[in-house]
Amino acid sequence: MNSFMAVMYGLTNSAVSRLHNTWKKVPKLQLKQFRKYELILDPFRNHDALRKVVAKLDPPYIPYLPLILKDLTFINEGNKTRQDNLVNFEKMKLFAKTLKVVKDCRNQPYLPISPETGRSKKGTGLLNIQKPSCPEQFNSRKLHVISDQRKLTQLSRAIEP
Repeated sequence: MNSFMAVMYGLTNSAVSRLHNTWKKVPKLQLKQFRKYELILDPFRNHDALRKVVAKLDPPYIPYLPLILKDLTFINEGNKTRQDNLVNFEKMKLFAKTLKVVKDCRNQPYLPISPETGRSKKGTGLLNIQKPSCPEQFNSRKLHVISDQRKLTQLSRAIEP
C-alpha cells in the first residue's frame, strides 16, 4: 500500500497532472483504471475508499503507514488514558484493534507476483499488473527523487510550457 500510494501521489502531483499533452497519450483503458485508483486517494469520510480497499486485501501487504499513524494519533488525543482514576480500556482496545492490522499484515508468507500473470500464486492482490511491454527490467535504484515542488514545476513547464 505504501508503494501504491507513493506512485499515485506522484502521478497526481500538480507538476505531473498539468501535463495535458502527455496525459492525452495514455491509452484510454489505462487512464480509466488510473481514475479508479485516484478515488482511493480521496480523504473524504476519513479515507473511506482506501479503508474499503485495504479491508479486501489478503495479507501479507505493507499497510499505508500514514493512515495507521493518523488513527493512533486520534485515538491517543481523542480519548483520556484514565477515567475516574482507572485505566480507560476502551482506548486500549482501539489501540489494539489498529495495531492488529499491522500484525495481521505479517501473518501470511509472501508470495511474489508473477511477471507473466500479474498475480501471486494465490491469485490475490490490489492491482492486476500487466506484463511490461518493454523487455528491460525496472530498476528502482536508478531513480532520482526530486522533492522540491518548485523544481518539479520548473521541469514540468519545460516539458509543456
